[in-house]
Amino acid sequence: AETLKESGNYSTAMYGKWHLGGQIPANLEDGINMTRPLTHWSHNWSRPLIDGPQDTGFASSLISTSGIQRSPYSYFRDGFLTTKKSDVVSWEKGRYSMPRGKSAIDRPGEGDPDWDSSAYNMIVVNETAIFIDAHIDSDRSEDPWFVYAALGAVHTPHSPPDFYLDGAPIAGTQKTRHMDMLYEMDKAVGSLVAIIEDRGLANNTIIMFTSDNGGVEPK
Repeated sequence: AETLKESGNYSTAMYGKWHLGGQIPANLEDGINMTRPLTHWSHNWSRPLIDGPQDTGFASSLISTSGIQRSPYSYFRDGFLTTKKSDVVSWEKGRYSMPRGKSAIDRPGEGDPDWDSSAYNMIVVNETAIFIDAHIDSDRSEDPWFVYAALGAVHTPHSPPDFYLDGAPIAGTQKTRHMDMLYEMDKAVGSLVAIIEDRGLANNTIIMFTSDNGGVEPK
């Protein structure tokens, strides 16, 4: 992203699972507390995440540092934590009823009170659409753009939404929650492609689809 931005004049964005490291902004003399990453007194979240997307070439970003799989269960926009420190909650392992479906926590940890793992992929899709539309409407509309859209699917904890953005039912439509999420991933990728096609950008856009993991271990 940094090379594209600086050498190719690209408008760049990253949405979803970061999982590429980063450092908590803190008074290093007091150390880092990974048990309380959001509320420990020595962590200064008025400052941005160090070595996050905004430091590696992405002009726009909305990320969680570890996708849906571990804390902090909160989003960072352009490096800045979106959850107020006073609102942070400690999530315990379990499944929770949220507006989009059953949110799942496998590993206890701090996060936003509205965290909803079942909404994760749809948030990535919506953020991508907003970015592309804003780019088209900007004075840089003739410049190229690059989006890294990192879905939470189909990593555990498997937490498919009740319904997708188009109203299609997801949860419970397949044999397992894992397969439900695979179905949702297909819908999300379809949405991302449709965003490009509907705006007449398909003939001038390269789409790359990759995975960073293999399959689920057989039981």
